[in-house]
Amino acid sequence: MTETAFIVGESLVDVVAPPPPGPTTEHPGGSPLNVAVGLTRLGRRTQLATRFADDNHGQIVRDHVESNGIQLCPSSDEALTTATATARLASDGQASYHFDLTWDLPRLDIPDEAIVVHTGSIASWTAPGRDHVRDVMGRAKEQATVTYDPNVRPDLLDDPESARPLIESCVSRADVVKASDEDLLWLYPHRTVEQTAQDLLARIRCSEEPYLSVAGTWHDRVTPSQPRR
Repeated sequence: MTETAFIVGESLVDVVAPPPPGPTTEHPGGSPLNVAVGLTRLGRRTQLATRFADDNHGQIVRDHVESNGIQLCPSSDEALTTATATARLASDGQASYHFDLTWDLPRLDIPDEAIVVHTGSIASWTAPGRDHVRDVMGRAKEQATVTYDPNVRPDLLDDPESARPLIESCVSRADVVKASDEDLLWLYPHRTVEQTAQDLLARIRCSEEPYLSVAGTWHDRVTPSQPRR
């Protein structure tokens, strides 16, 4: 049985529309898809549970998945439409963003050979699929290391107050959490990055050595001798 990384999350097409007369370009993306691509390029067998459709944008995603040797989970290609993230660039270089995304992930079976389960980003806090994402995280603890990257998108979240419980629910199911300093400052604007990082470390479910990495400024590790909630 070949050890596998099981990745759960959105795949989409990034549409970049520059000022005229520049051409619009389209590229496959999505944080979980990017993680799956990175793992396969490092030689790890990877299975991806995602959602895209049998349409032009879905073909872009499928070609990217297949060219990188990623195994698709059943039902990944059964969405009604493929998600897009459109960036429109103004002449001064400023960008406005629009997401067209429906995240309707069904309940998943976790591969027996999965030793790492990763999720994050839009998939972890967008209804209705977020419930099945959290379900996978909870069930995976019996067999795998669970990793999580919130990859906060303020444009898709109402406000920090309503977003925090969604993020914290996933953190509490993870062994390893990666976040950016921008994520933490948006979620907890009245705290320092260090204060928030220590609080989140205490929420991570792993009983031995949970790990939180904050990209940009700070990282730390909790050991069993440190106080836990």
